[in-house]
Amino acid sequence: STQTNCFADVKKIQIATQTSFADDEDETESTILPVEVEEICFHENENNEDKEFEKEVFEDKNNSETQIESEPKITSIEESIQMYFDEFCLQNEQPCFNPSRSSSRFSESTVCSFYQNIDEKRCRRKIRQLEIAFNKAMSSKRRKSEKLQALEQRIYSITQQNEKLKCELENSRGQLHSLEISSAVRFEKLLNSSSRDYQKLRDQHYEDRKRLFLAEKHASKLLKRCKIAEEKLDKFQRRNQSERSDILSEKLSCFRAKLKLLDHQLGSFSSPINSLP
Repeated sequence: STQTNCFADVKKIQIATQTSFADDEDETESTILPVEVEEICFHENENNEDKEFEKEVFEDKNNSETQIESEPKITSIEESIQMYFDEFCLQNEQPCFNPSRSSSRFSESTVCSFYQNIDEKRCRRKIRQLEIAFNKAMSSKRRKSEKLQALEQRIYSITQQNEKLKCELENSRGQLHSLEISSAVRFEKLLNSSSRDYQKLRDQHYEDRKRLFLAEKHASKLLKRCKIAEEKLDKFQRRNQSERSDILSEKLSCFRAKLKLLDHQLGSFSSPINSLP
């Protein structure tokens, strides 16, 4: 794809140069490159790294303009033809004359060679311009390929980082799932144990309340029995007191009777006995 793009750029440059150079009469030597070639070279990419490349191209252009300014300026077609003809005559060691005024003095071969030399220079200039444009296009292509390589490396590193993050995410999800399972099992165990403990405490509380109720009932029965026993004891004590007093009185009467009998039997033997009550 890059090769096809490069050949397309070269075709564009050739078309631009062919359309820009029509004839020697319309040709101006103030600039080297045509406008479309400059647009292809300068305005393909507006990123930050291409600006440096544009600076270099502008420096080359300024250097070429300074070289052109150092050369003698041409104001008309006749002067250009005279200049090229003078150079041709100097190279061939012939006197310099104006070819428009004294063309009859020279042979047709010199004039044809002169115009061939002009055509060769024009073709060389066009070839040079094409070479410059091609070099600039290749340098831009090289820069773009370097950018693409850097981007591919960055994309590769990003993909590797994404894969690592995906692996870490899967591991964390597995750990989270295992933690959820373990926490659910522990919670279920705690819930079951707490329900069992609550059931045990509830049963124990119910048994304690039942025992308390039975103890209170038994205590009420004991109180009733105590009251009955106290009543019986009071009755028994009252009855015993009356019976004891009767028995004592009977015993005293019997004892007095016995004493009287003894006193009657012994009346004559002892006088102090009669004094007894």
